[in-house]
Amino acid sequence: SPIDGVISQSYIGDQKVALAGKPALVIRQDSPVVAEITVMAKLKNALEQAKTQKTLTVSMTDGSRTWYGELKQQPQGEEDSLLLCRLQFDNGDDQITIGQPYTVRIETQQNVPAFVIPKSAFIKPNMVAVVTGDHLIDMKTVRVASAFGDSRIVIDGLSEGDQVVIDPPQGLQIGQQVTVK
Repeated sequence: SPIDGVISQSYIGDQKVALAGKPALVIRQDSPVVAEITVMAKLKNALEQAKTQKTLTVSMTDGSRTWYGELKQQPQGEEDSLLLCRLQFDNGDDQITIGQPYTVRIETQQNVPAFVIPKSAFIKPNMVAVVTGDHLIDMKTVRVASAFGDSRIVIDGLSEGDQVVIDPPQGLQIGQQVTVK
């Protein structure tokens, strides 16, 4: 029977023969479009609460058009630090092109503890220097949720009261004695 879609892979060899136990063709269907992303597991409660309260919004944009979709969480182990989420978008009119870059946004309307720190504080894309109680430098690995302008929203890796070095000098090292100004 006919199948809607596009032939994305053909396994029929040069002799035009299909092999036993192998598919002859792979038919790609572009609706629904499914994307998998990982988010921090500590956001699981906020996602579930937003779903229950019907305040969860999943959207995807190419800069000019926006599509709304659905979030489906995947099973995970108890100790996993990341949560695999499946996002599903209807594409009945074929406006979403597979392989093109899109921006995906998940909004929960829930408050999630976070810190806003300047971009200049980052030594590496996910590392900042902090000053300990003994005025020594320590490095912390952080998870950045998003960026806006010259600021970054950090949702994991920092604690209340951490003193982040805002503009770390070149060569700053763990254990180095510093004076807080």
